[in-house]
Amino acid sequence: GQEYERQAQKLIVNVKDLFAEAVDKVAKLEPIDSVKKLGLDSHFDVEIKKALDILSSTKNKNPSPKEDLYTTALCSRLLRQHGYEVSQDMFGGFLDEKAGLFKKSTRTNIKRMLELLEASHLALEGEDLMDAARDFSTETLKDCIPNLDCDLAEQVSHVFELPSQRRLQWFDVKWHINAYEKDRHMNAMLLELAKLHFNIVQATLQKELRESSRWWRNLGLSKDLSFAKDRLAESFMCSVGFAFEPKYTYLRKSLTKVTNLIAIIDDVYDVYGTLEELKLFTNAVNSGQIFVMHYLWKQSGTINMGYTPSLQEYLSNAWISSAGAIFLVHQFFSIGPEVTKGMEDFLEKNQEIAKQERGDASSSIVCYMREANV
Repeated sequence: GQEYERQAQKLIVNVKDLFAEAVDKVAKLEPIDSVKKLGLDSHFDVEIKKALDILSSTKNKNPSPKEDLYTTALCSRLLRQHGYEVSQDMFGGFLDEKAGLFKKSTRTNIKRMLELLEASHLALEGEDLMDAARDFSTETLKDCIPNLDCDLAEQVSHVFELPSQRRLQWFDVKWHINAYEKDRHMNAMLLELAKLHFNIVQATLQKELRESSRWWRNLGLSKDLSFAKDRLAESFMCSVGFAFEPKYTYLRKSLTKVTNLIAIIDDVYDVYGTLEELKLFTNAVNSGQIFVMHYLWKQSGTINMGYTPSLQEYLSNAWISSAGAIFLVHQFFSIGPEVTKGMEDFLEKNQEIAKQERGDASSSIVCYMREANV
C-alpha cells in the first residue's frame, strides 16, 4: 500500500507539468477531460480551476473563427460540468444561417460528433440550439456506426447507452482506463497513474466493505428479521456512488449503515407489519423525534386502506418517504460540516432539492394510470 502511494505521489507531481506546459486551448482542455474520466480529478483541483478560470473569461467565451467544433464542444461541456456559466451561442458559428441547422461539413469527424453529443446533454431548459446539436450528432453517429472500427464503435455505443453526465463516476473509470490505453495519443505517465490510483481506491473500498459486512453480521438483524431485504453490498455500492475517494471512508460507512437500515424499515411497512402494529411502531419512533416516520406511516396507511392517491398526492409524500432527503443530510454532515444555528429547519426550507419532476417507480405509475384512466 505505501509503495503504491509513493509511486502515485511522484506521478501526480509529474502530471501537473501537463497543465503547466499547456499553451493552446486544446492543450488546456484535454488533460482536464482525461483526469476526470480516469477518476483523478481530485488530485488536480487547483490546476483544473486555474485553467477553467482562464477559459471562462469574457475574451475566451466566444470561439475564434479558426476554432473547430471539437474544441468548442469540449470547452462548453467541461465549463458547464464545473459550474461555469456558458452560453449556447458558442455553437452559433457552426450553423448554416439560411437553414438554421448545423453545417453538413462538420459531420466528417467522429471525435467532434461524440463531443458535441456529450456537450448537448448539459443543455438548459429552452436551449433550442443545444437540442438541435443533440439531434444532429445523434443522427450523424448512427449513420456512421456500420463503418467504424471496433474501438470507435465501442465509444459511440458507450455514449448512446448513457452520457457521461448521467453516469456515476467511479463505475465508469475502468472503462475509460481501457479506452485510454488504446488511444494512440495517450500519455503513458497518466495511464500509469490511473492504474495505480484505481488499485489504491479498490483496495480501500474492499477493506471498507469487509468492515461493513462484519458490522452487519455482528448486529444480527438479518437473522432476527428474516422477512427484510439483506442488501449490505448494494447499500455500500450506493455510498461509493456518492463519493469514491479514499478520504471519504467515514461518509461511505455512515451512508451504508443508513441505507441498509432504511431498507429494513421500508420492509417493515411494506411487507411485514399489520396496520395496528405499524401504528404502534410509528408512535414509538415519533417519540424519538424522527419526522420521516410520519410520512412512511401516512403512505402505509393509505395502502392498507386500499386507497390509491392521486399522482400529485403520491409525489408530495414520496419525495420524503423515498429517503432521498435523509441521504442528503447524512452525506452533508458525514463530510464534515458542524451543526450550526438554523440547520434544524434546513430540510423544510429546501424541500425542492429532493423533489423530482415525475416519479419512475411502479407505484407512481399505478397512481397515474388510475387517476387518468390510461
